[in-house]
Amino acid sequence: MPAMFLVAHAVELALKAYILWSDGEKSNLKKYGHDLQICWNEAVKRDVTAHVSLTAQDLAILQLLSDLHISTELRYIQTGPKQLPTFGSLEELCERLLHGISPVVGWRLKQMPGRP
Repeated sequence: MPAMFLVAHAVELALKAYILWSDGEKSNLKKYGHDLQICWNEAVKRDVTAHVSLTAQDLAILQLLSDLHISTELRYIQTGPKQLPTFGSLEELCERLLHGISPVVGWRLKQMPGRP
């Protein structure tokens, strides 16, 4: 679960970087908290879909990841049943977001070994 937490955090930071890039007001970022779905919806209002598009499956994974991220279940041990996304689909979602948003906000992504 620590790896999923790091992916969720990367998604959060990428979306907030896009919002900040389009808005310029750092103080406004706090109102989004750790809710990835709210961050995505705000980024969509600011035309992030011109740079990255998500499938219906991606959006379902984003919602599931957002719920886990808000509840801190990815960060701290909480017993009981959980619904988790497969790591492969989570990784693909994160890569798609990072590769779409990074060039826009000025980040340079290094080529990952074994990736095209």
